[in-house]
Amino acid sequence: MFYIDPEIRLKSLLKPGSVFLFVNEDFKAPSPDPHFHVVVNFNPLTEEVVLLVCATSQRDKRKAFVAGRGIPEETLVEVTPDDYDRLSTDTIFDCNTVYTRTLSELTEMYVSGELSIKPNLDENLLTKFGKEST
Repeated sequence: MFYIDPEIRLKSLLKPGSVFLFVNEDFKAPSPDPHFHVVVNFNPLTEEVVLLVCATSQRDKRKAFVAGRGIPEETLVEVTPDDYDRLSTDTIFDCNTVYTRTLSELTEMYVSGELSIKPNLDENLLTKFGKEST
């Protein structure tokens, strides 16, 4: 087996629909649990930051939050374990809240074991995240 630099590994995998699992310290209500995050940049390798949307299993709460603010429900992407087999329950990705990380930050998280790389979303599922992402 040979060594692959972590940043090179991340760069080789980084594209719209890449999925990472990590604890997001940017949450307003901190959670010790890791959450799935999906890359939504059109071309994350050429941009300063990687744009990520986060999954939540609190679907009803998120729908009520969006409805209460008059935000279109289409900005929420519902994904089931049948759609993405790494999920254990029905989940919503909220495209209204975008988190940013630099490639260096993601690499550091990966090297320290704080971030794990998961299989990418398939192209059909990725289209639910909007035309900007595909």
